[in-house]
Parts: sequence; C-alpha cells; structure tokens
Amino acid sequence: VTGEREMELTPSALKKVADKIASLRPRVILSGAVSKMQHQVGSLFQTKKLAYYDNMNVTIANNAAQKTIARFIPDHTMLVPSSTISDEIDGENKKVVGHPGLEAFAARVSKIDPKSVKKRMNIPEAARVITFIGGYGNEYEESLNKFSEIVKSMQNKPEWNSLHIVIQLHPKMHKTSNIPEEQVSLKNIHLSRGQITTEEALSIADLSLSTGSTVTPQAACAGIPSHFVTSNPQLPFIFVEKGLCRNLQTAEEFEMILRLGDQSQQDFHKKAGIPEQSQQKIVQAIKDSLGILSSPQ
Repeated sequence: VTGEREMELTPSALKKVADKIASLRPRVILSGAVSKMQHQVGSLFQTKKLAYYDNMNVTIANNAAQKTIARFIPDHTMLVPSSTISDEIDGENKKVVGHPGLEAFAARVSKIDPKSVKKRMNIPEAARVITFIGGYGNEYEESLNKFSEIVKSMQNKPEWNSLHIVIQLHPKMHKTSNIPEEQVSLKNIHLSRGQITTEEALSIADLSLSTGSTVTPQAACAGIPSHFVTSNPQLPFIFVEKGLCRNLQTAEEFEMILRLGDQSQQDFHKKAGIPEQSQQKIVQAIKDSLGILSSPQ
C-alpha cells in the first residue's frame, strides 16, 4: 500500500488489506507511524499493536509530526528511535528502541574507501570537503541559496584552495535542477547527479550539511560532523534545540568547525539517547507484547 501521508484507503481497498491480515491471524501488528492508511488498517484490529516512528527531527513545534503521532498513541505501543524523541511525544506507552537505519548507514559508510571516491570526483586526496546533501522544493532551493552566499564569501580566503564542496543532489533533482549555473561554476565546486552515492559523498566529508534531512543525524552517528544550513535560523530541529547540531548561518561558523572540529558531536548516539543493537530491541518489544520471556544469555 503506497500513497501520501494524509491519504485514506477506500472502503474496498481497506477491506482487501484487512482481510489479508486477518487471514494470517496475527497476535501482534507492527506498522510504521506515518500515514492515515497505516492507522486505518490497525484500528480495525483488537490485537496488540506496535507503531514505529522513525523520524529524527520531530519537535513540539512540528505540528504535522505531532498530528501524525497522535493518531497512534491511544491504542498502540509507540516505538521511537531515541530518548530525545520520546521526550517530545505525549503519552506513557512508549519504548526507545534505536534506529536500524542509522546503524546500517554507518556500517555502509565505514566500508567505503574515501581515496577512491575523491579520485572519481577529481578532488585532491589531501583536500578538505564539505558535503551538502540536497533535497527538493522551495525550502531546499532557499537553503541552497543561503549556502551559496556563504561559499562565495569564503572564495577569496587562503584556506579555500584546499577546501572542496560536493553538492549531492536528491534523486528527484538528477534530471532537472533549478540550481543556477553560477552556484556550481565556482572554483572547487563538484555537483553530483548520482555519480556517487550519498554514503560515498559523506565518506569524504569533513563537514556534512543538509536542509533538514535525516541524513544529518545519520552522518553524525557515523562520526561525521553534521549540521543544518537553512534560510530560516529559527526552524525547530530537535537536535539543534538539544545542542547536538547547529543551523549554520555564517562563513565564520563553517570555518570554526573546520578549523577546530566539533566536540559537541562526540558520542552522538549516547548524547541523543539512541541505543545501539536496535534490531534486537525491536524484536524484544514484539516479544514483550506477546508475553514471551527472553532466553537467558
């Protein structure tokens, strides 16, 4: 079943999905916690229900996220990726289980040879790299304009000669892009339309930036200094509010992080309250809901 988050299944489609699930006689139902359709299906069953919410940027001020979560809270056990996120969600029936995607992402990045990636992108081996992870839509374009302004202000500084920028476009932007030519024709700018993967683009990064993507906490968990850059310095990112990431607005902030490093993101997992071994914790949550005791270690 696919569709936009606010879409609902038609009565006939809902019955078809529900009948299929009922034929399996489930003792527990585990779903995502994103769409109306997921909640529609779950609400038809009286069995125990778990809903996993994997968004890493939810805040109290994010009304859309809170509205989504509120659908599931009354009759689901909410599985959430971190204690930081859990603190933002109303209700008591919650379990912090980590985020399998973060662990898998970090594992993939760790296996990449940065030297080979730099060679493919024509970046000198000794160069320092800022990777800008692309998105799409007006917010992304405004943030890219902000980033370009900062980059232009750094062009004439001595350290620029050893600094390279990789703009990793979102797949939706590979064929058509509204990026003005002057933004990618500056010295040491490399535009990737899929020549390298997101993991490869981050494997060479001394600093990772995005407009609000979950790639930011993913990269931070992989040990890469990772922050946001947006046209609106007041956007309510949970990890910015908690002091674990920044919404960078000036060249001076970029230079400080590149020069001094970023101690605030050491042990990002622990500081953000993201437990490891997330797959095992999710399995354990399912067992708990069924009353199955864990085997002795």
